[in-house]
Amino acid sequence: MEARVAREVMEFRPARPRRPSLWSIVILAIVFIVLALANLAHRAFEPLAALAGVGLLLAAGIWFQFRLRFPGDPTLRVDAEGMSYIRGGREQGLKWTEVSEIMSDSTLGRMLFLPVSGRPPIIMHPDMVAADGRAWALMIEHYWRPQDG
Repeated sequence: MEARVAREVMEFRPARPRRPSLWSIVILAIVFIVLALANLAHRAFEPLAALAGVGLLLAAGIWFQFRLRFPGDPTLRVDAEGMSYIRGGREQGLKWTEVSEIMSDSTLGRMLFLPVSGRPPIIMHPDMVAADGRAWALMIEHYWRPQDG
């Protein structure tokens, strides 16, 4: 097995949401406010279904943007030996030899560390960055190599 390039412990945290991805939330919030004000002004309950639908879409958009950022302060710590992921006071870790695969699931917006043992994967935010701006996705090969199998 090759020697690992990285020796120091690095910490990664979720990157800030990109502005284009937040525009849909802003637009839905504006529509929600307009519908709510129209409902209050006219005291009409017919458009409540539209208000509830927009409110549900708004809540879903907010949840999807921030779901793997809370609770707690998600932190990925990696070194030459292994990784640990801390989120909401719960820490999960694996040695690099225990990781069978690292999958990026763009549909659900998550990254999975699949253990060799078959136990449940460690699920983390897919867009993790270090304090100096380096992205975890671009540094994976410095720490983990797929096992020949």
